[in-house]
Amino acid sequence: MTQETERLARRLARERAARKQAEQLFEQRSQELWEANLKLERLADSLGQSQLRLRIMADHAPVCIAQVDRHLRYTYANDRYCALYGLAAGDLVGQHVREIIGPVYWEEKSPYLMRGLAGETLSFELSKTRPPQGTRHYSVACQPEFDDQGGVLGLVIALNDVTERTLAERQLQELNDCLESEVEARTTQIHEQNRVLREQQQDLLLAQSVFDKSAEAIVVTDPNGDIILINPAFTTITGYTREEALGKNMRLLHSEVQTQGFYQDFWASLQAEGRWQGEIWNRRKNGVIYPEWLTISSVVDEDGKPLRFVGLFSDISKLKRAQEQVEFLAYHDPLTGLPNRLLGRERLQQALHLAHEHQRKLAVCCLDLDNFKLINDSHGHSVGDQVLRLVTSRLQGCLAEADTLCRLAGDEFLIVRPEADDPNDLAEFGDRLLQAMATPIMLELGPMEAGISMGIAVYPDDGLDAEALMRNADTALYAAKSGGRRHYRFFNPQMNAELLHYLEVRDGLRLALERQEFVLHYQPKLDLRTLGITGVEALIRWRHPERGLTAPGYFLRVAEECGLITEIGEWVLREACRQAADWQNQGLDFGSIAVNVSALQFKRGNFCETIRGHLDRAGLMPNQLELELT
Repeated sequence: MTQETERLARRLARERAARKQAEQLFEQRSQELWEANLKLERLADSLGQSQLRLRIMADHAPVCIAQVDRHLRYTYANDRYCALYGLAAGDLVGQHVREIIGPVYWEEKSPYLMRGLAGETLSFELSKTRPPQGTRHYSVACQPEFDDQGGVLGLVIALNDVTERTLAERQLQELNDCLESEVEARTTQIHEQNRVLREQQQDLLLAQSVFDKSAEAIVVTDPNGDIILINPAFTTITGYTREEALGKNMRLLHSEVQTQGFYQDFWASLQAEGRWQGEIWNRRKNGVIYPEWLTISSVVDEDGKPLRFVGLFSDISKLKRAQEQVEFLAYHDPLTGLPNRLLGRERLQQALHLAHEHQRKLAVCCLDLDNFKLINDSHGHSVGDQVLRLVTSRLQGCLAEADTLCRLAGDEFLIVRPEADDPNDLAEFGDRLLQAMATPIMLELGPMEAGISMGIAVYPDDGLDAEALMRNADTALYAAKSGGRRHYRFFNPQMNAELLHYLEVRDGLRLALERQEFVLHYQPKLDLRTLGITGVEALIRWRHPERGLTAPGYFLRVAEECGLITEIGEWVLREACRQAADWQNQGLDFGSIAVNVSALQFKRGNFCETIRGHLDRAGLMPNQLELELT
């Protein structure tokens, strides 16, 4: 009993201790709960006061503030927000945002509200038009409200009227745009001015380069003609350096070639027209007088008074020499330097005028070189030119001061001799010319015969004008050449008939070569002992269209004088060899064929090559061709 009693007693003691401990813990927890509750009550009081203060602040805030739940229904709106839509606070709470802002704004702004309900803090612009205020502009801030678990309870929407700011910004933007336009315009203007300045600078640099590098001299003077500026070409042409020229008067260059009257006209033209241009002769620093082409212009002020004179000039010495050379070549023969046919006829006209005025006689002499064509053909034109220059020198040595020697063409010369009243004097003159030309001309390749033939016509006996006198002198020349060359003949009327015959035969021979009017007849050569044929001789005949078959005595002399004998002789050789080859091909033994050859043909440098060529083409041996020099 005792043990059980003790066990129960101990159990009871433990339960009493546990109950006491539980009561103490309860009292402790009750005290803590009471204290926590007291704190919550105090916190609630504080929160209520804060919410009250916030509500008061929101009600009196200078912005429009509203609160919506997660279904976008208004739970709060301050007076300004309600006034924005013309509603009382009681009318707004519980309403859906769509019903307040209208379908247009809802369509436009609902995406922003949905983003806010998704937890995004955002802002956007809103413009609202209400009479009579007109259009107002608002900056909208949308802030989500969260519960303890982070879920969105609703949105706080704040609209700040930024109309004045927007207008100010617009005005500022307009002002800024205006300023930017002004700046852009000014910048464009400055760029254009800079471009113009650059172009002007380039123009100045170009003008300076032109001024410095111009081949023409440029000089600028004051109204008194004192030099204030020159370019390098001025120094090159005149010899005066910049230091020597500046400050000096332009009289520095005067050559005294121009008269005082020239300068008076010069200044009068410059003052009246503001410009003068022309040729003037000036003097270089070294004293040499030279021609220049000068252009001078005046630079005037507003009243027309000269401020500066600008002169440009170039040295035309070379141009003048070239012009003189051109003029010389127009009237002179470039080979001999003698007057040509044009100047010779002009000199003859002048001499005829004087002879008529003073009733004096005048001689016209036409002459040419004997066999000059042979010299050219045999030795070349360079030797022929050398012969012509030496002949000119010899002829000039025989002339009087008043005589004129001209080269008409080729080897043809003309001498105009005034005061030819004495026939004996003319004869002595002709003899002197023939004697001077009788001596061979000495060339590098050896002595060269260069005799002359001459015809003389006298004014007024043989003609009254230049054409008649030259024609009749030429007729007399033909007569002199026909008489054996190295002669002179005075004109007489009978010579015209001889000349007409010569011209008729010469022209007929040229046509005969073209029309193949020549024919060869072959005369056999017999051996008197055996009476056998040893060869044949080729004899030329001319089938003249009017005279019929004509012997060579009628035309060979004319052919030699006009030079056609060479072409005719070539045809004879070619035709004779062709005929001999034909006979040979037919098996006929003709021995050899003889051909007459002119001395003019024989003297040609390529005569042997010509003969060999004819033989080779005909297939003849050299011993089958005989040549007889006529």
